[in-house]
Amino acid sequence: KTIQSARMFNSLLGSKKHQSTISPPSVAMDHRKLMVAPGDSISITAHLVSVKPTCSWSKDGTLLTVDKQKICVIESDTQSILIVSQFSASDEGHYTVACSNPSGATATATIQLITLAPTAPCVSFEKREFITNEGDTVKLMADIVSEPKPTVVWENKSKKDVAKSKSRFTQVEDKCYAELTITKAKLSDAGNYTIKARNKLGRGAASVQLKVLPRKDTAERSNSIASEGSPTEIQPPIKLSDSAKPKAESEGKAEKTQPEVLADVQKSSLPDSKIISEQKKEDPKVTKSEELVEPKEELAKPKEEPSKPKEDIPKR
Repeated sequence: KTIQSARMFNSLLGSKKHQSTISPPSVAMDHRKLMVAPGDSISITAHLVSVKPTCSWSKDGTLLTVDKQKICVIESDTQSILIVSQFSASDEGHYTVACSNPSGATATATIQLITLAPTAPCVSFEKREFITNEGDTVKLMADIVSEPKPTVVWENKSKKDVAKSKSRFTQVEDKCYAELTITKAKLSDAGNYTIKARNKLGRGAASVQLKVLPRKDTAERSNSIASEGSPTEIQPPIKLSDSAKPKAESEGKAEKTQPEVLADVQKSSLPDSKIISEQKKEDPKVTKSEELVEPKEELAKPKEEPSKPKEDIPKR
């Protein structure tokens, strides 16, 4: 008996631990309200996030019984779909799905079904702006009240039908809603989007803003380019020519004294032949050939014409 009681205690304890590790369920629906025309069939999809979910549907607090002709329920691990055939005014109301799992928790979601009379399209958005990140998928959802089903066109800031002009844009519409899906959103996709709905009774339109946030790597790249600015060219090192080297070397020498400067000035004013003779006195190594060489500039000088004698002016 002691062993059996111990086993029962361990099994109960293990089941409680197993329950504690299971997450509570989660339920969500695409719409809060749907307009249904008389005689149409409507399907309501509840998206489930749960382990071994158990779902039940109710209308205005009363549990629904499955009837293959009127009401049908299709269930899976991720969805619970309620189908109402031959919708009429008596089918109006709030429909609620309740989902539970072994954790003991229960999640619910509710949608309202309303009978739709023949009317021109009326379009509206639940929010004024949709925000997404660059590269992600975003859905622009609009609520439509229209009977019969309208023809829907989505236009962007360039006034073009985006669903036909771009392969990344797809649209889905019904009497009660319209949806534009943008895959791999780009920064250029941001801006104003207008939905236009039309049926034989009239037209309706509404606009919404889409904001696309840049990715982190794109923002960092643009910031780095802005901070660095335009690249500067690297100048090669300047090489001194042979004619410039003596000047550079002379600039590095000490400044000359005043007597030395006067001597240089006097030398520059003398003819080249006298300069050579002066150099000979200073430097005995100067040869005779160097002394006799005259600069070419002296030979190239034109001959001076003899001055004409002045004419005698007769005295009065």
